[in-house]
Amino acid sequence: MTSSVQSQFDKFAFGIDVDDNYRIVQFVRPSPEFDISQVGTFENPEGQPKPYDECLRLHFHYCLRMYVSCPPPGVQTYSMAEIEDLQDAVGMFERDEDPPPRDDPIWDSDLGREVLRSVMAYGLLH
Repeated sequence: MTSSVQSQFDKFAFGIDVDDNYRIVQFVRPSPEFDISQVGTFENPEGQPKPYDECLRLHFHYCLRMYVSCPPPGVQTYSMAEIEDLQDAVGMFERDEDPPPRDDPIWDSDLGREVLRSVMAYGLLH
């Protein structure tokens, strides 16, 4: 890990979900200084010692707890009801229903953009 990436890892800006094929999850908004969201999954460089799964798992769970219970300044938070209402409106958990297209006005709010990003990250909308 490069020192700039290690620094962000140490600040819990991202975590590695070992239980989802080592998927990298960025918990802070991408910026020119730091955007690891395009990496996708963690691949250990050849010849380097592999981090222990349990350490990565604990780090990831700490990231989740930290950003859910105490989001950093400037991060918009929403009530569970707001999130669930939008998820229902876009049919996020309906297996036989496709979400609205990307140009649908439902995605125009801040919360809509956040949910759209999640929908796209999970491959529900292409």
